[in-house]
Amino acid sequence: MKTDIRGVKKLISPAIREHARRRIHFALGRFEERVLSLTLRLSDPNGPRGGQDKCCKIEAKLRGSSSLFVEETGTDLYAVIDLAVERLGHAIRRHVEKRKDVPRRAQPVFGWDNLRE
Repeated sequence: MKTDIRGVKKLISPAIREHARRRIHFALGRFEERVLSLTLRLSDPNGPRGGQDKCCKIEAKLRGSSSLFVEETGTDLYAVIDLAVERLGHAIRRHVEKRKDVPRRAQPVFGWDNLRE
């Protein structure tokens, strides 16, 4: 899984980057073969004005040309990352379970048992 963490330089310190990587690995490690790439974007729309303005957007590109998007906003950047990654994990799990429920087209079985006279 290719992981890309982007954002404003002031927001992405080495500690934030490492925290995001650990959370992604912990929450999405079991889906690693299904996720082709993951982009995590951090932003602070209000800047120094304060408020509930730390934003984490995640886009996951899955095998089979599917994409999932998650967005979370809050005051604490660590908590925002945790919630967004957790929500993405649940979304991927639901996507995988839904794909398993889709019946595959029945293939004709050829053999001696199917031949009738």
